[in-house]
Amino acid sequence: MKPFHFGPSAAPLYGVYHPAHQQGGRAPAVLLCNPFGVEAIRAFRIYRILAEKLAAAGSPVLRFDYIGTGNSAGDDAAFSVTRAVEDILLAHQELLDTSGASRVAWLGLRFGAGLALLASQQKPRGLGGLCLWDPVTEGQAYLTEMYEAHLCELSRVFDESEKSILAKRQQTDLLGETMGFAVGTDLQSDIGDLKPDAIINRPARRIAIIAGESHADLSDRLEGVGAKVTTHQDEKSQSWNSDAALNAFSVPRKTLDLLVETLGGLR
Repeated sequence: MKPFHFGPSAAPLYGVYHPAHQQGGRAPAVLLCNPFGVEAIRAFRIYRILAEKLAAAGSPVLRFDYIGTGNSAGDDAAFSVTRAVEDILLAHQELLDTSGASRVAWLGLRFGAGLALLASQQKPRGLGGLCLWDPVTEGQAYLTEMYEAHLCELSRVFDESEKSILAKRQQTDLLGETMGFAVGTDLQSDIGDLKPDAIINRPARRIAIIAGESHADLSDRLEGVGAKVTTHQDEKSQSWNSDAALNAFSVPRKTLDLLVETLGGLR
């Protein structure tokens, strides 16, 4: 495991490279695309374990933070959809250069899946396939989900009813933050524009969707632009996404095994 910085010196990205334990296999290199906000924190441990399992199976792996997140340059305000898409493309090239691989499969979790789909529209050299894990591809619904989760957390922390909190605060103020992370008006607008019909070019030849619920609209859209889509229903797919799971000893091993198997075939 090798932590390092890459990209432009004025605004470097932070990454962690996991070299493959065995060389010469057919497994592709794998780029892990983070979700957004508190979900990125919750996903940290499971991404690290997944990277280790992928490396043991023969895939070199790169985990990284977008600008304005984690250990990369910039504060919350520096994060944007456009910049995150650029960051994915930079990380993709860095993984190709570092690993010497000819093909890279991308795994996007939650909003990271939506960002990966947008980045794939640039048709980067060497993109082998996409694995979309509980993908967020309906931006307006995602904004509503974040707003409701933030309101629920405020109610819990301050021991007040949601109705009482709404009486004291402007809805615009509540929309501007989610669980401690800023969501400015420009970012809200960009997230709101995310929807399946924004995908106009084939993202990759092979795409796998792993989720606990149906994503028929997304699957239909991807097949409509020429991708071969496989879906895997996994009831445990969202079990990582809570503060309780963050502090738990165990991780959803069956989900991780499914991800390793699926990503190994995306070349």
